[in-house]
Amino acid sequence: MLFIINNFAVTPQQEASVQTTSPPSEYAPLVAALSGASDAQVVAFADVRYANGADVSLVRTLMASSALRQRNGSFAYAGWNTDGNTLGTVAANALLLHLFAAQRVDAARFTLFRLLEDYGYQAVVRGVLREYTSSTMDDNLEQDLRFYERF
Repeated sequence: MLFIINNFAVTPQQEASVQTTSPPSEYAPLVAALSGASDAQVVAFADVRYANGADVSLVRTLMASSALRQRNGSFAYAGWNTDGNTLGTVAANALLLHLFAAQRVDAARFTLFRLLEDYGYQAVVRGVLREYTSSTMDDNLEQDLRFYERF
């Protein structure tokens, strides 16, 4: 198993909602490690750079990586709220990938759900929602069904 950790660059760890764009070159060691992994080796990405969401620059770099695309979704990834939850989720998913190689489609589906949640919602959509609410409301997030339907 190759367990890759995308650790936070500054202390204290920042929230995903305040992240800045990082160049792909910053992730070159991670991509090189991924490229060096054998096809039989389970690859796991623990994205703990930011709390409460994925590192957008890392995910975009990984999605552009031919080495990751060749794995056809057969890798583990998490980048959600706390370091412990992220590390535990990735370790468990990677272990399942290793032990139940015949059911890798189910593990790949789980990884895609993590990407949708941690990257798609937590790191991208939530920021758009926060901007939208701050421009249309006075920081009052009361239950307004029509407001949320418009969004």
